[in-house]
Amino acid sequence: MTRRVIAITLLLVLMLLGLTAGVFANTIQRSLTLPDMQRMFHDGPVGKPTVVAQKPMTPTGKPTTPKINVLAQDTFQRQNQPFWGQASDGHTWTADANALAIFSVQNTAGSITDGNGTFNAVLGPASDNVDLLINGSLNKFTGQNNFGSVLRWRNVNNWYKAYIDGNHLIIMRRVAGVNQQLVSVPFAAQSGASYALRFRALGSQLMTRAWQTNTPEPATWQATIKDASLNKGQAGVRVLIQPGTLVKITSFTASAATGTV
Repeated sequence: MTRRVIAITLLLVLMLLGLTAGVFANTIQRSLTLPDMQRMFHDGPVGKPTVVAQKPMTPTGKPTTPKINVLAQDTFQRQNQPFWGQASDGHTWTADANALAIFSVQNTAGSITDGNGTFNAVLGPASDNVDLLINGSLNKFTGQNNFGSVLRWRNVNNWYKAYIDGNHLIIMRRVAGVNQQLVSVPFAAQSGASYALRFRALGSQLMTRAWQTNTPEPATWQATIKDASLNKGQAGVRVLIQPGTLVKITSFTASAATGTV
């Protein structure tokens, strides 16, 4: 009697286990095919891994960026003062900029006012191949005044100058005290408006272009000429002004020029 009861009990247990397995078979199968379960029972990856493109990196782990070798720079972001003093890069302005009272810093601009004649402001070390960018304005163009930048400036008697006079963009030179206009192209400039002027000396090649500040820079040089009279000197600003004339220079950046024209 006891054996019969045990046998019947075991049969009922087996039947219940069979029914349970049938009900949950599909669920168990789906669980075993999930990605996590596949990773547990497979040596290799399931599908192709996602590859994320990486930017070129320097040995320090920072993204690579082109370097510009700045030789001299002034943003004029300092308090009002007589003369131009020390530039924002730590260099001290020379020539007339720290000697004549017509030079001052006013409202974050290098000001040259109420002079009569030509005046120079020079900054940074002497160099051969230089790209100079200045931003500035002249309160009134009269045809007898102008403002511009100089490269390979050795002294008041030796330099190259690129400038605007209201009607033209001009490259000239002064060698051994003798002035000579090298090239002139039409360029209409408005009194009081701010203009950017880029002047580059690369080997014997001189190049310049001008455009209104805060507008796109021209893609090509507007005036070019070859001249090998001067091979090295400083960068700076040179103006021709009259009483009542006000020149404002708001930025000055001289960088080493490399490559081709």
